[in-house]
Formats: sequence, structure tokens, C-alpha cells
Amino acid sequence: MPLSCFDHSGLKIQAFDLNDDQWEALKAQNRQSRLLRMPCCGAGVVLKQSKWGTPFFAHSKVGLCLTADESEEHRQLKMLAVEAARSCGWQAETEVPGVSPSGEPWRADVLATKGKAKVAIEVQWSGQVDDETLRRQQLYRDSGARGLWLLRQTGFPVVEELPAVCIGGTIKEGFHALLPYQWARMTRNDRQSQQGWKAILPMHEFLTTAFNYRLKWGRITDIGAKAEAEVLVAEADCEHCGVITEIIVGIDLHVAGESVEVSLLDLTPYDSLIAEIRDHLPPSFDQTHLKVRYSRTHNHRYFSNGCLGCDRLHGDFYLPGYRHAAKAACRFPITLTGDWLQLVQESDECGNGAPEWWILAR
Repeated sequence: MPLSCFDHSGLKIQAFDLNDDQWEALKAQNRQSRLLRMPCCGAGVVLKQSKWGTPFFAHSKVGLCLTADESEEHRQLKMLAVEAARSCGWQAETEVPGVSPSGEPWRADVLATKGKAKVAIEVQWSGQVDDETLRRQQLYRDSGARGLWLLRQTGFPVVEELPAVCIGGTIKEGFHALLPYQWARMTRNDRQSQQGWKAILPMHEFLTTAFNYRLKWGRITDIGAKAEAEVLVAEADCEHCGVITEIIVGIDLHVAGESVEVSLLDLTPYDSLIAEIRDHLPPSFDQTHLKVRYSRTHNHRYFSNGCLGCDRLHGDFYLPGYRHAAKAACRFPITLTGDWLQLVQESDECGNGAPEWWILAR
């Protein structure tokens, strides 16, 4: 049942905006006047409270209204969304109706506005087929609003046009947002065990982070933000001659709180990037072993580490094993344009852990 209703003058009343005294006064007034009306169908209203103490409005009589009853979880999540939006300086209300340019009506669980920006938050506690979710999302887009979905079900499409998280937790323990990977479709067991998700945040933190523009939805390469390159090094002993050489384990590119891992193999086609990294390496790092070598494993030549004693190749395949002991040799700012952008896009396509959609920009 909704958290809002209308009085005789058409003024919208939000149940959670009233304190206990105001709620009881409104209940008494409505018993006498019967002037309050449901937002879904205009029917009469009765004021109720759930076993959790949540105030809400219900139909005074069973009628022809097709609006389904809401669960307590649904109501609680809507209130969380309103509270988060308002705390970030947005105006927010529940059960807000609208009409698309084609004339199709819609009703947002929560609509938050700030200046020209509009965000429709949909809480989907029950199951819903993907086509219907995407259809409703397009309806909001056509109406000039950005849709944000909180879905209890798993396996929803993680695509560019559908900003969404899975709802974890309970009323008693608190709700949290499970942020999915782009390439994964999580199962019910994944949600319950909270395994395999890109990130897990308390729901209120997720929503406030989003409304504060510190949580972005989109591919990392679409942001156009500044980034940082971090060159990681570690000591490796040569199995052939025993000489210890400080090698480059990998290069981490940090963007908006996420990281993309690239290797020397990945850098091979990019002479300009290799030169840039060389320029930033400290004088204490001996670069003489860095060069293009032939690899029998890969059956081609690539930019690689070698042994300072015998020049034997330190293969790219074994480098992840040195990460636990790696340290940063240098860090320097980069911009995701030109070769850096191409490198990130290629790493993304190969599925090397490149962040895809939910990006925490803290």
C-alpha cells in the first residue's frame, strides 16, 4: 500500500513526513470527513501502521483498483530512497505519476528532482521479466527521467540502459545493495551468500553515494576522467643462473576508484606508453633488462622482463605470482585518450578485470 495520499484540496500527504501526533490527528480527521483519497484510483483512505511501525495508507473498501498491495520491504526501501535523496539536497516524493510523450502513464515508486535532473527509483521486490523492466526503463527515459532500479531478483540484465542493483539483506538486519559485474548473471544462491558481486554496500550508503554523484553508471572509458598509472615491481630470481632481478610485475591504471591491470605484454604495440613509463621509473630501477624478446610460449615477440645475469625471459604468464610481494616503483597521472584509452579498451574487451558499469568515484 502507498505511503502517500491526497487531501480534499489535492495536496499530497506523505505518511513518513508526519510525526506521531500529526498522524493520529490526520487519522481522527479522516474518520470524520472521509476526504482523503488514494493516489492510485481516488478511492477512500484508511490510515494504518505495519507491525514494524511504518505508517501507510490503504483502501477503505475493496474495489476495482488493480494496484497490487505492497510488502513492508517495499515500503521500507521507498522510505530509504526518499531519505537518501533528501539528505543529498534533492526533492523526493513517493508514488509520483507521469505520462510519456506517447501518452503512456507511469507511476514512479520514488521520484527525485534537483534542478533539471530527474531520477525515478523503482523498487521491484517481486519478480518481473526482463522485457518489462527494460520497457519501463525506456518509458522513464522517454519522459526525461533517469531510472534507477532496486531489484530483489537476481539474473537481471546488466546493460548500459539499465542502472540496477540487487537487494540484499532483510528489514531486521538492514538492506544492502549488491553491485553486479557486467559479465555475470547472479543466481539466488549468489545473493544469499553475497559471493561474486563487484561490491556490497549498505543500501543507504549506495543511494547517498549515487545522489552525491560519487557513484557512476557506465563504462570506465566513457567517463573521460583523469587516471593514474602505478608501476608495480618485485624481485625475481632466475631459475637458470640464480641472479636476482627487479622486474615489472604489472601496471595498474586507477580510474574513479577502480583498477585495470595491464602487463608488459599488453604494452608491446604502444611504443609511446613504454617510453612514458621508462621516463617515470626511478633511477634505482635498472631498465637494461626491459626489451622485446621472442617467447616460445606465445610464439611471438613481446616487450618483457629479462634476467640481468643471462638475459633469460621472465615470462608474462608467471608475473601474477609476484603480485603479493610487489611494491609501487612509481605513480604518475595519465589521461584516457589516445594510446592509454586504446589500451584500457582492449583490456576491457579481454575481460582482464576491467571495471564495466558501477564505478565508485570516492
